[in-house]
Amino acid sequence: MNAIETIQTRLDGFDFAAFVNDAILVESIIYQLIIIGEASANIPSDIKALAPDLPWRQMTDMRNIMAHAYFRVKLDVVWETACENL
Repeated sequence: MNAIETIQTRLDGFDFAAFVNDAILVESIIYQLIIIGEASANIPSDIKALAPDLPWRQMTDMRNIMAHAYFRVKLDVVWETACENL
């Protein structure tokens, strides 16, 4: 939950245009999403089964793109995830 709170705090007062023009903020939010994705990848399957409505695979996939295929990161997806899906 710490990463989610960090994202929400750091994005407070920003709109998408301001977000994409602040490289340090973008990198910070991406890093926090990587933390969330890494944490979700390490949750045991039996625990994940208790919350089947959560997009477990998507969290891991997004983490992998942000960590290993940085050139494929879409800032609109990062923004939407950070603002609407946490």
